[in-house]
Amino acid sequence: MRFFRRLGGAVAFVLSVAHSASNILRSASIADKRETLCAFLKLKSKHFLTKLFSKLRIRREALFGRPIAFFDYFSLACMFETVFVFRDYAFRAQNGRPLILDCGSNIGLSVLFFKRQFPESRVIAFEPDAETFALLRQNAESHQWQGVELHNRAVHARAGTLEFRHDPALPGSPCMSAHNERLPGTRSVEAVALSAFIDDEVDFLKLDVEGAELAVLEELARAGKLRQIREMAVEYHHHMAPGEDRFSEFLKLLEEHGFGYALHDTPERPFERGAFEPILVRAYRK
Repeated sequence: MRFFRRLGGAVAFVLSVAHSASNILRSASIADKRETLCAFLKLKSKHFLTKLFSKLRIRREALFGRPIAFFDYFSLACMFETVFVFRDYAFRAQNGRPLILDCGSNIGLSVLFFKRQFPESRVIAFEPDAETFALLRQNAESHQWQGVELHNRAVHARAGTLEFRHDPALPGSPCMSAHNERLPGTRSVEAVALSAFIDDEVDFLKLDVEGAELAVLEELARAGKLRQIREMAVEYHHHMAPGEDRFSEFLKLLEEHGFGYALHDTPERPFERGAFEPILVRAYRK
């Protein structure tokens, strides 16, 4: 039985890689298909090796010609697939120097994506976790990004100190949140109000703030800054707080401020009442 379980896992892995590789080759919007495909295949193969050999510890990898520091291959491969293969944060800029707000930068793959697409862009990046922020700063220095501001802060409804929940067994986990009661540990982090960083038109907002999405947009609306955003990609964490159903409020806020939107969801099956469900919301000013 163990052999068949391993065989099934290997088959599923190969099919997943083939699906993502075909997505790269078919996408008309990926200009550097060869580089992206080679990087993806390298990451997935090394991820597979680290699963086979659990004692294998790799914390740095060459990516697009420069080193990237990371915590583990699983999270690196998943983030690369989200950012570079499925291009969740791709957008069309109205000029060659767009202003981008990256809330929840993690180790910086999204910043790398933005700078590869728009080398002259200005990126303001926020990452609250100290260990993750250290890797973000290290990667920024390795890739010599120009026009990038890094802030070791959480983005929330107001400036101040927040109690964030996290899992001590998973350093650098992107699930660190002020709203996720499922996590066992707590730590204090400094938070900022996003409106304080918006003076001009924002070309793109990436918002992955682990349950604080509605609070952040409400703060922008109160400050009169929400209409200054042209386009955004928001990972809405539905049921991050068990029993809390406020997604309609989130969408209504977008509609009231002149945004259209598209939704992408991959729910777990079979259906489980109250289960956590990440929903990608792509919103654009009409």
